[in-house]
Amino acid sequence: MGRRRRPHRSAPTCDLCGEPILWATTQAGYRQPLDPTPNAKGSVLAYKDHHGVLRSRAVSTAGPRQNWHPLEKVYMPHQATCQLKLQHPPTNVPLTKSTSSRRRGRNG
Repeated sequence: MGRRRRPHRSAPTCDLCGEPILWATTQAGYRQPLDPTPNAKGSVLAYKDHHGVLRSRAVSTAGPRQNWHPLEKVYMPHQATCQLKLQHPPTNVPLTKSTSSRRRGRNG
């Protein structure tokens, strides 16, 4: 009998809606979920660097198109299209006096 192959890792998906996503690394080093196909209406530029890491930055900070990396494509951030997130937006909970005083390290 031949060796069993390990199953391929499945493509990453959104924890909320289950749709496929791409993980990019921002210029600040944060991970950013993107929709998997380029989208001209998007606000993020992304390309794979020589290590195979998907790098991203905002279109608004990239300047004129001639300053873009030749391999950069425009993507939509997944937060803008996630159906479950759009149906259930986060609620803003104001800080209570006790919470804000604990944050400052005060008692009472």
